[in-house]
Amino acid sequence: MTKLTIIILVALFVFPLKNYSQQRYDKLDFTEVDKFASEVKPDDDIEKLTKTLTNPYTEDIYKLRAIFVWVASNRDYDIESFNSEEYKQVNFKCKNPADCAEKRKQIADERLETAFKKHKAVCSGYANIMKKMCTLAGIKCEVVSGYSKTKPYEVGIPLNVTHA
Repeated sequence: MTKLTIIILVALFVFPLKNYSQQRYDKLDFTEVDKFASEVKPDDDIEKLTKTLTNPYTEDIYKLRAIFVWVASNRDYDIESFNSEEYKQVNFKCKNPADCAEKRKQIADERLETAFKKHKAVCSGYANIMKKMCTLAGIKCEVVSGYSKTKPYEVGIPLNVTHA
């Protein structure tokens, strides 16, 4: 190991990284935000709804909490779609990388709109609704796709991305 690597490792253990932990939010009280967000009525206009939820707050953490509480309280899990072919991988042909990107965006936009207007979603629907609302509120947000393994024999076996 180089001298610089050792110095960095020692610094990481000696100086706690409070800014990168949940500890800095331990003392926040979300009672008022939760109450407000749970009382906001559903609206089919995602931009208007996002403004309604986030305008009362100046700090991103409260805006994020309002969005989270609203989405969690106003969307049901769409078990029928989960078990249907509707949310399986979509295959399509494209002419070039830009065309592929445009088709992926179109599919994602259609799924987002469907999940939002149906008031039901699968995991990726929840994640994409959160991402869209966060983006509209000016909060940086990324959807991380991954794997959902539910059986012991699946451990260690590569699977298709099934979870967001």
